[in-house]
Amino acid sequence: MKLFHYPKSRHVRKQVPPVFTSYRRYKPFLQTEFDSICVYCRTPDFVPSSGNFGVEHYLPKSKFPELENVYSNLFFACNACNRRKGAYYPDTEEARRRRFVPNQCDHTMYDHLRMSGATVNAHSDAGKFTIELLGLNDEGFNQKRSLILVIVDALKNSIHESERKLSQLKALIDSDTPPPGAEQDFADLMNAKEGFVKELTRFRCY
Repeated sequence: MKLFHYPKSRHVRKQVPPVFTSYRRYKPFLQTEFDSICVYCRTPDFVPSSGNFGVEHYLPKSKFPELENVYSNLFFACNACNRRKGAYYPDTEEARRRRFVPNQCDHTMYDHLRMSGATVNAHSDAGKFTIELLGLNDEGFNQKRSLILVIVDALKNSIHESERKLSQLKALIDSDTPPPGAEQDFADLMNAKEGFVKELTRFRCY
């Protein structure tokens, strides 16, 4: 899946944590469950300036206290989305008007929200409401997503360039003698081999 894009299918939970008496202890399981990505704004927790992340109660614990520590009601979300959603839960009239916040276990997120560059587009009434409630297109969110996309593109270009150089290096090393006119390139590549390998390994960690 591309960075920030919303899932095209519903998520089936795979983690089976023990039963805890504090919902906060589910956080590492939720982080794994949802690939370290906020279920609402789709920001990964490992990128710079992504802020803090925590446990989100889809059905708010203030209105559904019996679900406070129930794993199926818990999601992984950034603190910005968690705070903005707060204790919101649609009443009967709001539900009729499709004013609700989708989640990727009970809904197909792609039917409601889709990314275009750094902007979130609504594809349903629920998607439009979610963008407004969570401020998904606020300037701060858009700037952060734009910056991250630029950084990722730069990293991808660096990886491709490193792989190209490694391919050249392998071809030269595999040959008995460097091609005519490539003697200096051969020497340069041999000297730089270790650096190329380290660079490629470093970028692949992202």
